[in-house]
Amino acid sequence: TPQPLSPPLSPERASKIQIVRELSDHGYCPQRPAFSPDGTRVVVGDLHGRLVLREVGTWKTIARAQVMPLNQYQKAQVKRLAWSPCGRWIAVCEAAQTTLRSPDTLEIVKAAPWGGLIAFGGGGEWLAVGGWDLSILRMPDFELMRTYKLNRDQWEYFSITNLSADPGGNVLIAEDDGGSSENGMGCSTGQGESKASVFRVP
Repeated sequence: TPQPLSPPLSPERASKIQIVRELSDHGYCPQRPAFSPDGTRVVVGDLHGRLVLREVGTWKTIARAQVMPLNQYQKAQVKRLAWSPCGRWIAVCEAAQTTLRSPDTLEIVKAAPWGGLIAFGGGGEWLAVGGWDLSILRMPDFELMRTYKLNRDQWEYFSITNLSADPGGNVLIAEDDGGSSENGMGCSTGQGESKASVFRVP
């Protein structure tokens, strides 16, 4: 049974919500900031490939990093960010790869040639990466453990439009073979079928 929030947010407290700081130096189009599990740090990326790690409260900059393009055809950009529940890693989905970075320096620890939507599962034991397929990478070596093919024949074009994982090993994905929503590969296609699927990671 879900437990109530303590203390509950009262109308009086809600009326006091306000901006405490505008972080104006995050470059062009900041992407999906991610808080550390203890709430003391936040990492923000942008579409020019810049990463900034800050201390919550003082908003002091702890570290900066620049995502590099893989080749002349891939623009350097940060598409997705995820902080592991154990606090040990920050996953960054870049133009055509996913990197595992230090939560202290933002230096690359590991890199894998899969990009798309990302979510840590199993309390941080693995990372789910979703695009045209669903890949499961084991921590901390970033080893590919399994790839689930969404498209079973040449006439199917399903891709993952949303992805979520829980500590118990469940991965919920939303799939689409069309529609106007952007998929994990950054593509939009025409009208088509949508569905949701649950995968179980033992």
